Amino acid sequence: MNREIIAVYIHPDNGPIKPMSLDIDRVRDAAYRQTMPALEEQARLEEIVGQIRYHFPKIDITIHTPHIRSVMARLYDAKNFSGIVLRLPGRIDEDAQTISRNVEREVEHIRAEFARISSQQQERENEYQHMAAQHKRLQAERDRFRDQCIAQERRIAHATQKEQHMAEQLRGSQERNEHWQQKLAHQKKLYEQSMQEVSCKNVSLEQKYRDVRDQLGDIRKLASQSQRDAEQLQIQNRELEQEIERLKAMLYESNSDPFKQDILIDEYDYDHIDMQ
Repeated sequence: MNREIIAVYIHPDNGPIKPMSLDIDRVRDAAYRQTMPALEEQARLEEIVGQIRYHFPKIDITIHTPHIRSVMARLYDAKNFSGIVLRLPGRIDEDAQTISRNVEREVEHIRAEFARISSQQQERENEYQHMAAQHKRLQAERDRFRDQCIAQERRIAHATQKEQHMAEQLRGSQERNEHWQQKLAHQKKLYEQSMQEVSCKNVSLEQKYRDVRDQLGDIRKLASQSQRDAEQLQIQNRELEQEIERLKAMLYESNSDPFKQDILIDEYDYDHIDMQ
């Protein structure tokens, strides 16, 4: 990763002019870490002052120095400049020990920066892996949700078809129910008519039964009378038979006596008249 660096030349009151590398990315990162926009400019100033003090500890610099604000004004155009010269109060030592210490500080700074960049890179890789796993999980959930939607649509379609089929069956049942109700009403009407006819027939049969019963009583009376008449006739027949036998006997006797024959004829005439 290429970092954006500006060459800054420090011109102290005492000592030679010395260059340093101002890391603009670190200045921007310091501003990005702020949670409030009002604190971003303050964070940029502090980061620039910190980098200058790191390289030149004897330079007297504050965050309110106009020179620092001029650097900030040129941050967005840093690529158009080869360097910036800052006139600052203080001094810069040129001894070997200071140079060695500055080199060590620079090395430590580079190591710390490398560790920070490596840590950020590892964090970004971990975040990428986490986002990739989350993306994969979201795709799986999307596929599962899509399958559930398809299955739900199929169930809805099946339920709709079933509802239509049940509605058709219900209409058929209602039609059959109406048909059976009409048929039941017709059968009920026929039953009522039949009951009326049966009632009329019962009345007629009862009347006929009474008539037959009366006729049977009359027939029984006639039979009883006929039986009495038959018995009377039988008695009369027996009497006639007896009379005939008596007459035969008298006739037999009259054949031998003419005088008795005339008497028998007269008696027969009187008896016949009496019987009539």
